[in-house]
Amino acid sequence: MIPQIPNYEIKRVLGEGGMAVVYLANNVKFGINVALKLLKKEFIHNSNIRARFIAEARNMFRMSHSHIIKVTDLIDDGDKVAFVMEYIEGETLKDYLEKKGKLNSEEVGGLLEQMLSALEYAHEQGLVHRDIKPSNFMVNPQGQLKLLDFGIAKQTNTASAEYTITGTNQRMGTTLYMSPEQIHETRSVTPRSDIYSLGVVLWQMVTGQKPYSTETLSAFQLQTKIVNEPLPLTGTNWDNLIQKATEKDSLHRYSDINSFRSAWQKGQNDLNERRYSWDKTVIEQQSREPYAKILQGHSEISGENSFKGSVRIGNQEWQTKNLDVERFRNGDLIPQARTNEEWESAGRTGMPVWCYYDNDTENGRIYGKLYNWYAVNDVRGLAPKGWHIATDEDWTTLTDYLGGKNVAGGKMKMTRTAYWNPPNTGATNESGFSAFPGGYRNFDGSFTTINYLAFFWSASEYGYGTAWHRGLNYDVGHVSRDNYDESIGASVRCLRD
Repeated sequence: MIPQIPNYEIKRVLGEGGMAVVYLANNVKFGINVALKLLKKEFIHNSNIRARFIAEARNMFRMSHSHIIKVTDLIDDGDKVAFVMEYIEGETLKDYLEKKGKLNSEEVGGLLEQMLSALEYAHEQGLVHRDIKPSNFMVNPQGQLKLLDFGIAKQTNTASAEYTITGTNQRMGTTLYMSPEQIHETRSVTPRSDIYSLGVVLWQMVTGQKPYSTETLSAFQLQTKIVNEPLPLTGTNWDNLIQKATEKDSLHRYSDINSFRSAWQKGQNDLNERRYSWDKTVIEQQSREPYAKILQGHSEISGENSFKGSVRIGNQEWQTKNLDVERFRNGDLIPQARTNEEWESAGRTGMPVWCYYDNDTENGRIYGKLYNWYAVNDVRGLAPKGWHIATDEDWTTLTDYLGGKNVAGGKMKMTRTAYWNPPNTGATNESGFSAFPGGYRNFDGSFTTINYLAFFWSASEYGYGTAWHRGLNYDVGHVSRDNYDESIGASVRCLRD
């Protein structure tokens, strides 16, 4: 049954929690959409819950911040208790992460800055949120974020608090994101508890995974892990920040949001300096070589002229040679990693690099270059103008068109054994794709499987430091699809836009 609220026309349910339902409503006076949070009927006469609900509305009404949902009205009328909030077009961060998975560092940073700003303001107002989690952030299509739901917020200034009743053994928050002190008892909760929960949310944005499995762990096992076990390392530059924010002892965490932000900014500055040093060192080494030597083994440095041919396969137009460019689309030079140490360092720090198989330019002439996935994913563009790196979906479309993964590989492989090791099973190249077996380079810099394996990156990330690829083998006619470490060096094929 649709509730009747004076001056508001209820349209539909936006969400529901344990004690309240949030509706999309229209403010008939002003003709604008709002979000209306209505206390459920079964709690109307519970004085404890009703007081907490009203305190939430008043706390939020007093706040005015660009990254906190604004409350505009309170309805406290007998059998109806509700408050009105601004309506945000978008979705919760929880839904966004479930749909998108792991976020890239640029997006993580943009969202984190907004979260820090919102929490810093709330803490300045004397409020500890106590329920920081992805479902309590709204994200609009432009990437702007707002914090909501102060229903269990703790007022640290008890002299001005309207509602402070909290039982000693009463847990407040969502277990998955709780700090250890919230597991133990509520009275010791401080702003550092929000910092812990924010560290867990950051871990989830970086990895694309939830920190613990609520399906396989009992409530006791989950709480034990939160109290005793640190979050796993992500293998990214975010690890130091996450580990400090989620220290089990609150005294070892960041003391406040400003300390959190300062540590993040320092980490960003240090990373930029390492990147600059890496690029500068490698590029200076290469610039000292004669220009003719740099060009040895291929006739063009980059751009559309690097494509010697293409073939129409279904509704796609594919490059018929492995990519062989050493500049990004904007003209920036892509560093070449010649030594194992240079290659391993690039993978560890997330730097884009390329190489020839065995560092032999003759291999480059035949098989093109091997790129790590950081080059594939670089915003400066690895593919020349008018082309794009094949996505996981592009590869699936190609495979399906050629009859499925069990036979498509043979239809894509060059037929000659001058390149492919015998027996080159199933090879007909009837598609004209002309796959060359360029092998790949391991994360430690070692080379393997040239003439045995064609290993192609996709532009699609899988998650937790891995991306999708396609593999063609010398002794089978099928196409394999798997995810591999982003520091690996593999061949690249492009499609016309």
